[in-house]
Amino acid sequence: MLETVKDLAGEINLDTLLQRIIAAVTDLLDAKRSSLFLYDPKAGELFSRVAEGVAVKEIRFPSDEGIAGHVFTSGRGEKVENVYDDPRFNPMIDRATGFVTTSMLCMPIRDKSGEVIGIVQALNKRDGMFTERDESRLDAFTAQLSLALQNAHLFDGINSAKVFNDNILKSLSSGVATFDATGRATSANGAASKIIGQSVEWLTGKTVAEIFEPVGQGKLVPLILDAGGSTGSEILTDRELKMVDGARVSVNLIVSPLLDATDQSSGFMISLEDITQ
Repeated sequence: MLETVKDLAGEINLDTLLQRIIAAVTDLLDAKRSSLFLYDPKAGELFSRVAEGVAVKEIRFPSDEGIAGHVFTSGRGEKVENVYDDPRFNPMIDRATGFVTTSMLCMPIRDKSGEVIGIVQALNKRDGMFTERDESRLDAFTAQLSLALQNAHLFDGINSAKVFNDNILKSLSSGVATFDATGRATSANGAASKIIGQSVEWLTGKTVAEIFEPVGQGKLVPLILDAGGSTGSEILTDRELKMVDGARVSVNLIVSPLLDATDQSSGFMISLEDITQ
């Protein structure tokens, strides 16, 4: 069990981690199936991102509903020998998955401060009923899972925010490119690629001089670098860029500092607006 926990601790992809936890619980308790539900505080619901052995991707229900909801709200584990004789049992999940639950062992999952962040269920023990030893083993196992789950949940949130921001950048008609503190491009959107006349892949990793010297007229690069090191946004209006094919493009540039969580400069961003027409 300790080897399994150690192995799971290095997994930061939430969906993969949930699948591996479910497989581990099933194997640990010799159950036919397991499930894991995390708490969504915004919706007040318990949700499962995976369901072992079925095609259902996500299941949601109120956090106080069913045996799982009772375990979540009470913070105490439950061992039920015949779930359909228990008035708290919610058969909705069985209907959604096509799996028939007979017996269940359900345990809360707590974070390091003791707050319940979800529940894990082992369903239908293969040989007889779940025992007190099974209950203590699952309790010990879930006690080691919270840090891995929190790390994976944080990574999932960061990744979702990145995808959201990337989609915004793709939809902008203005060109946007970000640069680190050394003046190298870390990202660029399609509009910036089109205006500058180079692919996004080419732009990424290039310095301001490598990007703008070939296409800029006058002292554009020093102006950008000076603006990038300032504390506020600088607007450079009506600057001419010469494309690879010889075409000339007039742009307005806005150079804005990028600040980290401590308000220290971590680079700058350039917005380009094509004003040729």
